[in-house]
Formats: sequence, structure tokens, C-alpha cells
Amino acid sequence: MKWITRSHVHVDRVACPWLITRFVDSEAEFLFAPKRKVLEIAALEGAIAFDTPGAELHHRGELCTFDVIIQHYELNDKALLRMAKIVNAADTDRMENDPLAAGLEAIAVGYSLRFPEDLENIERQFEVYDALYAWCRLQVAGARRRVRPRTGIPPAGAQERREQEQAWSGHPQLRRRRKTSARASTLRGRWYLSSTRSRPLAPSRRRFARPVM
Repeated sequence: MKWITRSHVHVDRVACPWLITRFVDSEAEFLFAPKRKVLEIAALEGAIAFDTPGAELHHRGELCTFDVIIQHYELNDKALLRMAKIVNAADTDRMENDPLAAGLEAIAVGYSLRFPEDLENIERQFEVYDALYAWCRLQVAGARRRVRPRTGIPPAGAQERREQEQAWSGHPQLRRRRKTSARASTLRGRWYLSSTRSRPLAPSRRRFARPVM
């Protein structure tokens, strides 16, 4: 299906194509046109117009187009709803509503400067929104802010850990778990890994070259 919006994309007109592609129409084709030409071209191309005056999928009151699309297609993914708060705050210039909004706005400005061509811009920013959505999934799963450096999974109880692992299913770090159990031990100030059946390892001896006289 063809979708069309205003050219010179910013927060909402990047977030909406990501939302449409990931949750509504995986075969979506996006067109960009000047504001006054969007509806005219939409009629000629048989495209769905969004985030432009006169379109059904457009701002409504305090809702941005991202929110409207979620409501229109009855999307109830909790992580997506958390993400919508960030997008709304950034797009409507109400940065105080979410601490991440200013960062998303800054990213949108930076990508517009680096990639002025709209289609390339949204394609490159899709990875940013994929990462933001993954973070939102952790948040709604009850994740904590303090994250372990090795696994990327916040410390939590057994139930929270299971929920977080489900949210991170498919993450490459989780797939690289060792088949055998291991325990971390310390010996004379040094860390090493040993299997549960092995004995502690003695510290290795190093040979030093004698100075040349």
C-alpha cells in the first residue's frame, strides 16, 4: 500500500512510517510531497495520507499522528504505548512530559542535517526507533535502570528476570550463553571462571628477562 505525507520529515513523520512498517503494513511504500500537494497526490496515487492537514490520520487535540494511528488500528502493545508518550512529547514540543523527548528531538534534527533526502532519512532512523522500542519493552517488563555490563540485563528477582528475558528474546547476547554452569571466584585479588567441579587454579608464574649488563 502507498502512504504519503509532507516532505522534510521530522519526529512524527519518521515515527509514523516506522510504526506503519512494523505494525500495520510491512509492504508499505512511502511518498513525500509539499504540504499543499499531499492530498492531491494521494488521490492520484491511491495513497493513504497521514500527518498533514485534511488527512484522517492527523493530529487530534493533544494527540500527535503517532497516537492517532495507534488508536485507529487498535494497537495495544504496552511498549508501543510507552513509546508513544516519548514521541508525543517530542513532536508537540512539550519536552517536560517525558525525559527522553528532548533526546529524540535532537536525533531528528541531526538526521535531517545529515540526510536531507526524506526516504534515506527515515530508513536510517528506523534503527533508532527499533532500539527505542526495545528499551520500552524492557521498561514495561519492570526493568531497572542499573544494567549489568556483560549481559545488558538489569539485576532483578526471578520473576522480573523471566519477563526481561522474554522481552529480550532473540538478543544475540542471550543466545551466547554457555551450556555448562560456571561460577565466578576470586584468588589473591584476581578473577577467574571455573566449572563447579574444577579446583581453584594457582596463580601463574611469569619469567622476567634479566637486564643486559
